[in-house]
Amino acid sequence: MNSVNFRRHSTAIAGALAIAAVLTSCDLWVPQSTKTNGETSDGVSGQVGSVYVANAVLIADDDQANLVASFVNEGEQDIHLQISHGQPQATSTVNLTVGGVVQIGAENTQTVIFDGFTAEPGSLYPVYFTYQGHTGLRLDVPVLTDQQPMYRDYAPGEVQN
Repeated sequence: MNSVNFRRHSTAIAGALAIAAVLTSCDLWVPQSTKTNGETSDGVSGQVGSVYVANAVLIADDDQANLVASFVNEGEQDIHLQISHGQPQATSTVNLTVGGVVQIGAENTQTVIFDGFTAEPGSLYPVYFTYQGHTGLRLDVPVLTDQQPMYRDYAPGEVQN
């Protein structure tokens, strides 16, 4: 092989290696979004003590609202989670077993219905979560309606057991 061909082949190989290095090293400059937690829904989430509140949303209809959420007890004891809202304060309780996951607000699950509800769709409504020995968590929960097709089955009149 003469020196001209050798230089051409060397240059082509070096160029290919440089392109491969650039294309496979994107993670050096661009952070991977799969490494961070984020909301993937309309609801909001938070933590109170060892209870994780996930994807809380209110589905309003007339003067009622249905709280739709999931709760995860990450602790080592059963918990009686208090959910309160409004003035005067109305309170409901959700019981969580150790390591348990409880969903509320859907058909065949426990429901927490807010009566006399006046918040406008599209607004945020304060809901408080607490249990014995822990400072409460306030979440500003989005208010939606059953006019959106994905929430039709969650209207207060649809889920009351």
